[in-house]
Amino acid sequence: MGDFVVRASRRLLADVDDLVDQVAAAIQGAGLYDDSGVTAEDLRSAHRSNLVALLEFLGGNPTEGLAAPHATGRLRGGQGAPLPAVLRAYRLGASAVWGRLLAMAGDDATAQVDLLEGASQAWQIFDQYTQAVTVSYQEAVADQALRDAARRGAALDAVFAGQATGARLWDCVTTLRMPQRGTFVAVVAVLPNHAVEDALPGIEAELTTLGVRSAWRLQLGGQAGVVSLTDTFTVERLCTKIAARCTTAVGVSRCYTGLGDSHTALRQAQLASTAAESGIQRLLRYEHALVPALLAGAPEEAGALTAAVLGPVLAMPIADRDVLIQTLECWFESDGEIAAVAEKLYCHRNTVRARLNRITDATGRDVATPAGAVQLYLAMEARRISKLDGTDRVLPQSN
Repeated sequence: MGDFVVRASRRLLADVDDLVDQVAAAIQGAGLYDDSGVTAEDLRSAHRSNLVALLEFLGGNPTEGLAAPHATGRLRGGQGAPLPAVLRAYRLGASAVWGRLLAMAGDDATAQVDLLEGASQAWQIFDQYTQAVTVSYQEAVADQALRDAARRGAALDAVFAGQATGARLWDCVTTLRMPQRGTFVAVVAVLPNHAVEDALPGIEAELTTLGVRSAWRLQLGGQAGVVSLTDTFTVERLCTKIAARCTTAVGVSRCYTGLGDSHTALRQAQLASTAAESGIQRLLRYEHALVPALLAGAPEEAGALTAAVLGPVLAMPIADRDVLIQTLECWFESDGEIAAVAEKLYCHRNTVRARLNRITDATGRDVATPAGAVQLYLAMEARRISKLDGTDRVLPQSN
């Protein structure tokens, strides 16, 4: 910097509070922080630190470095002040300093030349301050977002665990920005291999744009969430939105009316997702899949049922086993119409009858009787839910 800039900056530094008043008045007049909770005292303190550091730099004493703008960026980011407002406040401060320097140069040709020669360097310094405040602001916002996400995750965990009652429930409602009473559903999306990532990427943002409140949590093997429904955004609309983006199994609970009951709804959604995971549908609502959900909720009993009813068939050589299981599946899918089963399997109706007779002989259950059909259907569902196909490991039958 030239001699004039150094001398003038030191003179401004000696009366820095007057400059602070000017800058603070300009910022307040522009209404930059009206909705950010930045007090007049906070405003003066922050800009005094920045102006002192800037004038020290211009005055030939750059020991302050960029500590002041970094501190201001962190402070304003934590306060939630808009970044454009923060940057404009810095520009107002820089303009005030430059305006004072121009006024002090007056008609002095030497001072004007000195100021002109130092302009490029001065504005480079101003730019460094702007970059410093931006970087620290963004870091503060990112840190705050992580803290907010952690608090929301903890609140949702408490709600899902049934630990949110009384004052704790109110805290969770406030943190999640959800109503305490209303119409809710729980959603569970399952990912293979216990992955921890978004199973429904972008779902919360999409719902937010539609004015629908929701809270989501990544967990081992998928994603869980609670959605607050409205008169116009029904569970049917939600399922349509989810089905359009899901590539994995998703379960949706029954509708319920109190956020404090989310632990029960979570269990329903988990059971429905398990049933969906082992079926052909990617999305299942709990009330539409009560039988598979019931079996999914009792995996040990489901395995025992499969072994007790289908054990003799599953113990057959693979070729025989597969053809009989396929025939039984088609029988239930075709509502017991032998002609429809024969058409699906490209075989004669008598072949279908012969296969069904083999199943009856092996299991002691006849699909033509209500009791036999029920037991065979439940065993087939239990086998599907238990995912015994493949190796078809069967639990030992009791004597």
